[in-house]
Amino acid sequence: MKSVRRGYVDKDEELFAGAQRIKILSAANDARWLMNRGYSAESAITFSSNHYLLTSRQRMAIFRSILNDDDKATRQKKEILKPGSEVLVDGLNIIITLETALSHSLVLRGDDGVLRDVAGLHGTYRIIDKTEKAVELILQTLSCLGVRKATFILDKPVSNSGSLKQLILELSKNYNIDVDAELNMNPDLLFVDKENVISSDGPVLQRSFSWYNLNSMVIRRMIPDAWIFDFKYEE
Repeated sequence: MKSVRRGYVDKDEELFAGAQRIKILSAANDARWLMNRGYSAESAITFSSNHYLLTSRQRMAIFRSILNDDDKATRQKKEILKPGSEVLVDGLNIIITLETALSHSLVLRGDDGVLRDVAGLHGTYRIIDKTEKAVELILQTLSCLGVRKATFILDKPVSNSGSLKQLILELSKNYNIDVDAELNMNPDLLFVDKENVISSDGPVLQRSFSWYNLNSMVIRRMIPDAWIFDFKYEE
């Protein structure tokens, strides 16, 4: 299979480094200040991004990464996973981020500590040379965490989700975990008020009852050379 760099954009080397990095962090910090005073994320980030003349990709990175203080505290309180748990995995969301990290493409560390890709999913997906490795890393980590059952929820309308389901089920035979994979027309609704959700999607985490930061654990331990842009603000 031909090597593919999931999520790679040539200009990222320029847009997220040096002086541009400082501009992004400054814009993010200004937007947080406004959000903590009642402004919506959309208006605050748009205002600060306009001030710093950020590109659409830089703005998207901020949108996917920052939180006001109340939402950050709420989300962090819900981060927990007990041994022997059953987990719901936001399949494409988690796999795409790990494929991106394995491709040495840009991933973001947001205010909630979660690692996520810049662009997110937009209706199309295809299995690449990094996919099997990404699934293996998920299954290895779940096994180490003592997870009893993992149900992968996949977006049915997204192309090749059926093939990904079969790949997950085939690879899971090598692990001592009860694994299932389901195709669903609107999977985000399945995560509302559910325990032990594994996702990097902000709205999914916000609406879940509890969640676990699997991506960060996998990337920190198993992809040490991943390219991470950290949104922690530095004076």
